[in-house]
Amino acid sequence: MKVFTILFAAFVLIAGLSVAASAQRNGGGRNGGGNNGNINARQREQEKRIRQGERDGSLTPKEAAELQRKEEKVRELEARLRENGITPQERKKIEKALDKLNREIEKLRHNNQRTT
Repeated sequence: MKVFTILFAAFVLIAGLSVAASAQRNGGGRNGGGNNGNINARQREQEKRIRQGERDGSLTPKEAAELQRKEEKVRELEARLRENGITPQERKKIEKALDKLNREIEKLRHNNQRTT
């Protein structure tokens, strides 16, 4: 009986730790938990790729300006949603917008229109 109790306690402890880790990884809580850095990191990385495209000529000035305008719209969306705390559904909306922008940056940087 003592072995069963120890095994049961270990199982409960492991299950509890798994749930806590999952909640943290998925931005548990209404305000998105600690995952806000992931959105901000993605935005910084996309801005960096746009600037790099401008420098290396893989983006025309017009393309870069359009991408920057779209990046700003994502930032405005995030700021608006962040006012009352970001729900998981709102986080998905921001991430979807970042995914779309990411694909567009990739497409425009590789469309063979170059500034020289």
